Amino acid sequence: MKLLFISIAFCFSSLVQAQHTFKAIIKSGEEKEPLAGATITWKEEKKIFVTDADGLIAITNIRVGKQTFLISHVGFEEKTVSFDFPLPNEDVLEIMLDEGDDHE
Repeated sequence: MKLLFISIAFCFSSLVQAQHTFKAIIKSGEEKEPLAGATITWKEEKKIFVTDADGLIAITNIRVGKQTFLISHVGFEEKTVSFDFPLPNEDVLEIMLDEGDDHE
């Protein structure tokens, strides 16, 4: 019985650790306008997300430790950002993308 309780407690603590969230708004660097449809690739999990109409993204169930995200949008330079989770706070991060050379 004691072993069962320890096993359940260990599994529960593992699940609790994976409950971190990454919230960001992706904006154009020069004009600071939200970028709807920006793509965020979570490298460690090989998952892809897309910002909403307001340039917002929320990714849940992030594991403890360093996580890397590749952010891209048509007409803008790709940007790679890394964060150590858990983040100090759950605020929405503002990430700017620079316009690409071909953007007019």
